[in-house]
Amino acid sequence: MKKLLVLLMAVMGLGMVSSAWAKAKMADTSATVEMGSGVFFSAYSAMDLASLGDMGKAVKAFDDVAKNNFGDQTHFNNDGLGILVGGQLGLQLDKNNSLSVGIENTWTSQMGTTIYAGTDAHYFQLMDPTLLGVALNYGLDLLNEGGNHTRLTLGAGFYHASLHYASNLESDTLYVGDFGSDNIGGTLGLSEELGLGGGFSFLVDARFRVADFGQLESNNLTFGGTATSGTYRLVSSSDTQFYEINPKATSYTPPSGYHWTDLDYTGFTGNLGFKLAL
Repeated sequence: MKKLLVLLMAVMGLGMVSSAWAKAKMADTSATVEMGSGVFFSAYSAMDLASLGDMGKAVKAFDDVAKNNFGDQTHFNNDGLGILVGGQLGLQLDKNNSLSVGIENTWTSQMGTTIYAGTDAHYFQLMDPTLLGVALNYGLDLLNEGGNHTRLTLGAGFYHASLHYASNLESDTLYVGDFGSDNIGGTLGLSEELGLGGGFSFLVDARFRVADFGQLESNNLTFGGTATSGTYRLVSSSDTQFYEINPKATSYTPPSGYHWTDLDYTGFTGNLGFKLAL
């Protein structure tokens, strides 16, 4: 957490320094560069890869146990792949420095295990994670030739992870709930901007993201169609016979061999998009 807060302060500090320098430059009557309004908008989509942390490991461990007992009747996924869609509204401070505010949403592929009896899904443990981020981003041009730019990007902001959970592994009764958690996160990336003319540019961007959410919580869990009261978290079992992920009240103390399960969205994105300079 301290490292992420330092990252956020660094982004804000770079922005303040760059803004002051840009104002000083604009005050110089010898400046001859026309920058228009300096405002720009970008929109992009990406292939996202998240580590998933304990959640992904527990899903894989349970699938290994299920395959030992049911063989090819099991279907499993925890690849961490997803689709990201986002946009940024920013200001070009000078020729090489920019600030922007961005919002992104990531839909990660469903993870979990389904055990079939014939063609019917008899037992299942399925989770659908998503990530919402709002961040302040700083861009520094490393190369700037005409309308083409190679840019280093640094961002920090607020992230919200959510997880839709459904399982009937315990007592053949359906558990359904939406879990969530908030945290500060950050990104470091490299972007290539190719000018197309008329203020339009094509963007290619690769970023590394840090966003770990620890224990996700739910206040709307249902058990067999009946709403439960209180706040719940997800517990993983490291028992060698069964690795299922179960919801437990926050007052629950995990015994030996069990632990609260975290969801880690640290990972990589590869973006393609367009930018419009106004």
